[in-house]
Amino acid sequence: MYEGRFHCHFCLNTYAFVGTLKKHEAKEHNYNSPAVKKDKKKKKEQQDNLLDHLLLILKLTALHKNLDTAVDMGDGFISVRSAKYELPIFNKTGKVKYTIGCTHLITMTSGTMPADITERLVANRCINLQGGKNNNMGLDEYVELLNRDSKVAATGCQTKDSILSKSKEFPHLINFIKHYDVISEMRTRKGFHHLPSYQKDVEKVAKDLIDIKAFNNSPGRTIKCEELCMDRNPYKNSAKDLSTLIFRHRPRVPFRRLRDRHF
Repeated sequence: MYEGRFHCHFCLNTYAFVGTLKKHEAKEHNYNSPAVKKDKKKKKEQQDNLLDHLLLILKLTALHKNLDTAVDMGDGFISVRSAKYELPIFNKTGKVKYTIGCTHLITMTSGTMPADITERLVANRCINLQGGKNNNMGLDEYVELLNRDSKVAATGCQTKDSILSKSKEFPHLINFIKHYDVISEMRTRKGFHHLPSYQKDVEKVAKDLIDIKAFNNSPGRTIKCEELCMDRNPYKNSAKDLSTLIFRHRPRVPFRRLRDRHF
């Protein structure tokens, strides 16, 4: 793509829209874009839906745990890198908002911004209000907390009369936002903070699964919900239309959300 136009792969013609380009290549050059081949469905008697579903859950849990641990540790590099793993999953499940968000983050930290600003962006992915190790929380989560509490304090202030009647609350709201950590006493260390342990819960669930031989491969075993019977690979068919979405929404200028209306 050059100057907002798409070039033909066989001649020097350029077009403003992708659809027009495809029609030109099909008519003039007898070229059609290859269709995505769908894998033939395996016979139900050759599949073990329960095992496939459990393995898929374990892989998605490990993917989520990677990000969760990175946030607790305040490791911005792993947090940013996790977005690269999550991008195909969001695209496959139709989460367009999160797909675009991952695209912006990856693009800005992969060369769009200067090195010093990139380092600041990566390092400030988390915030620590309690002090100590492994007490970090995501900066976006912190902003959501402020947003939620500010909306509660300013509820109903939409008309002139309501704003005037509740105007005395706004100075307190501003002071609350500036000193959120002091008001909530989150910096006060009260005893020792430990991360919650789910070891016993996991052991109990694992024991129940072992008792029903859920981890043994038994062809022909099915579960009732067909939507849960997915392939073991969570990234299978996750790249469909992903390149188009990335090309359309990637910011070409730092901190600018652009969208090519022709694409």
